[in-house]
Parts: sequence; structure tokens; C-alpha cells
Amino acid sequence: FRKLRETWSNSEPPAIPFLAITLKDLTFLEDGNPDNLQDGGINFYKWRKIAEIIQEVFEYQQTPYSPVINQALQAYIQNKVNRAKEYGTQGLFKLSKKLE
Repeated sequence: FRKLRETWSNSEPPAIPFLAITLKDLTFLEDGNPDNLQDGGINFYKWRKIAEIIQEVFEYQQTPYSPVINQALQAYIQNKVNRAKEYGTQGLFKLSKKLE
């Protein structure tokens, strides 16, 4: 996950977060840190780190995204979708078995 974290930290909004990393971080913070300290006080470190992760995701969601449509790519994908429909489920299954 190191490369993904590095890429994510260097990216500029808008971007789609890799949720596996975000959920992993939140899970480790939740499971690995007590809610309260030994003296009964609130573990503000834990809650601050959780808030930082959630805030980072929110920041990326607030930036509008205006995609540029690549007509050649769109036509290519549409062609592949149409061919897949022509094969049908059984035809695609047979083709998959043949290519194995």
C-alpha cells in the first residue's frame, strides 16, 4: 500500500480515494486505540486522527470534477459492449473457456 499512499498524498483534488486504505486506517485506529486513557480521560489523539482521515476524504469530495470525454475511447468501449451482447452469456462463457 506504500505506493498507493504516496500517490494519494501527492494527488490534487478532484480524486477518488482508494477506500481500502481509508477503511484500513480507520479500522486500525478504532481497534488499536482505546476510547479512554488509563486515567479515564478521553483519548483525543485517536479521535483527532479519525477526524483527519474523514476530513481528507471530504476535501476530495468537495472539488467538482469535469471529465473530458474521449470520443475514441468511448467508441472503443461501446464497440466491445456491443460485441459482448452479440455473444450473449453462453457465448462469452464458451469464449472464456476457449482462451483459458
